[in-house]
Amino acid sequence: PNRAESLYSIAYSIMERYLQTNSRADLDLSIVYNEEALQLRAVGHPDRAQTLHELAYGTLERYRQCRSRADLDLTIIQNEEALQLRNVGHPDRAITLLHLGFSMRHRYEATKDRVDLDLSIKYFDEALQLRPTGNPDRAVTLHSLAYSILERYLQSHDRADLDLSITHNEEALKPRAVGHPGRAQTLHELAYGTLERYKRYKIRTDLDLSIVYNEEALQLRSIGTRVISTKMLDSSTSKAPVKQIVIIGSGVIGLTAAYELSTHHAHSKAQITVIARDMPHGGLDSTGWASPWAGANWFPFVNRDPENKWEKVSWRKFNDKSVVPEELVVRMPTKFYSTRKDQAQDLWYHEEVGDLKPLPEPWPMSVPGSPPTASAFELTTLTVCVPQYLLWLQDEATKRGVKFVKGWVGSVADVEFVPGTENQIRTDVVINASGLGAKQIIGVEDALVFPIRGQTILVRAPQIKWSLLGFSLYDNKLAKETIYVIPRRNGDVIVGGTFQEGNWDVSPDPDTARRILEVALNYCPELVTRSTEATGAPKISDMTILRHSVGLRPARKGGARVERQIITMPNPHDSSELRWSDMAPVPNGLSAGQSTPILINGIRAGQDKELKMRVVHAYGVGPAGYQMSWGIAEDVVKLVNEFFHED
Repeated sequence: PNRAESLYSIAYSIMERYLQTNSRADLDLSIVYNEEALQLRAVGHPDRAQTLHELAYGTLERYRQCRSRADLDLTIIQNEEALQLRNVGHPDRAITLLHLGFSMRHRYEATKDRVDLDLSIKYFDEALQLRPTGNPDRAVTLHSLAYSILERYLQSHDRADLDLSITHNEEALKPRAVGHPGRAQTLHELAYGTLERYKRYKIRTDLDLSIVYNEEALQLRSIGTRVISTKMLDSSTSKAPVKQIVIIGSGVIGLTAAYELSTHHAHSKAQITVIARDMPHGGLDSTGWASPWAGANWFPFVNRDPENKWEKVSWRKFNDKSVVPEELVVRMPTKFYSTRKDQAQDLWYHEEVGDLKPLPEPWPMSVPGSPPTASAFELTTLTVCVPQYLLWLQDEATKRGVKFVKGWVGSVADVEFVPGTENQIRTDVVINASGLGAKQIIGVEDALVFPIRGQTILVRAPQIKWSLLGFSLYDNKLAKETIYVIPRRNGDVIVGGTFQEGNWDVSPDPDTARRILEVALNYCPELVTRSTEATGAPKISDMTILRHSVGLRPARKGGARVERQIITMPNPHDSSELRWSDMAPVPNGLSAGQSTPILINGIRAGQDKELKMRVVHAYGVGPAGYQMSWGIAEDVVKLVNEFFHED
């Protein structure tokens, strides 16, 4: 009956020897003896909790040496059982909570799972409540809690976490008077925290405090221990602040950029926030943005780079089932009708796509006002399923940690700080994917931006299994209309449409709709869903019309703008009378990203006369948003990285 006690006693002694010699053999032997003691102290035994505690300590120590995940998981299980046995009121509950907090933090460091970090904070905080002021172990608990909270701040940049970490370390320092072995480390952590707060919020007293703390820590660390101190400092400073990227716009360009940025930059290194007036979830019926209304078929319009480069990247992404789910892309034959005999020779992408073949005559007549059809051919291309694809992009970005904030941006200065955060976190890089908004956003105000009005009709025609496109618009630059028929996977078909440059009207025009449908029936009489035997030729009345739509394609003279820029503008915080919201009125129901001067601890932020914002532009794609989206997003990532490398 005393074997368990003997096993426990010898395990304890061997562990003490290990702590002096660092002998791995002693560590393993101590664990073996404690494991046997635990088997003899079954559930219900009064000493089971203490044995679990000692065993958990040993397995955690072995994890620290060899980094075996099995040991780490085992020590958590052992500590959790010990905690259940040491319920509220048990005198040893605090020490078990502390050790469980250490175990969770180690697992967080191994997996970067935020849940483990939050649990470590929870356990440390509960242990702290059980160790009131005057308790000899309160300082170590404060220090441990402060370290985990600081780590959470480095992930979230929540100002409250940074302040709380500093406060806990300040309290921990008081009982760790000169001569205490833990004073230097607490000073070191305080120096790091106050320096981080200075770098973020430019409070001069924090800079001075950081210097004082570091100087004392250095004095307390002899020459022999300064090497260790330097390593610890390197380890701490290697936790660079999380980069803050703000994307203006949640159209297909902004969403794809968010997806790619979150893929290339781990959430622990970059936080991405999208701010927009309209979002896929809850905003698909808005005419204020173009993406929900797009035909979204992949068909290049120009024969030049960088457009063709972007289109090639996008074609390959859409065809990669490991990136885009197969159900979001429809691959089908597309029939092309041109007023030029040699049109097929200019299709640079036919080698990329394949299956190019001529269509036999007779051909339908061209759109009124254009020359007759001179050639026709067919190849297999693809269409993106809108709006499901937009919803998927937002959901995937959200899974990767991207935050979405519904709001209005009237000026680049509105996103000087990350929108949607309770504390003021400075933005490192802005992605301007604002589409037509680039014409009006203060700081950008691009006069080359203009809308291309597209009016379409959605009809029900599940029998249509091919796309159709007329080249008349591209052959005749004065034409404002062409013909296209784009089926959706669900049996609906988009029939269009207009290309009216500079037209901002989002109301459907009945005469235009009639003309579009008449031309569509000439090219594709199969659009009818009712029998035409009694009436002869197919008529609009024989079609099942679901909806009339208008979208404004965000175009730009000279082509899309994808480049980086440092925008310099007056600092909105320099004068208490200046408010960006006065210069760029905010629509009802929306909030500006940042419209008023900010005070941090009573100190005005941004003392410089000028505000410099690092911006990557990605707008002006016109009708080619979907087919260029992945290629543009790839370039956006490169341009953002260039800014970060300069840091």
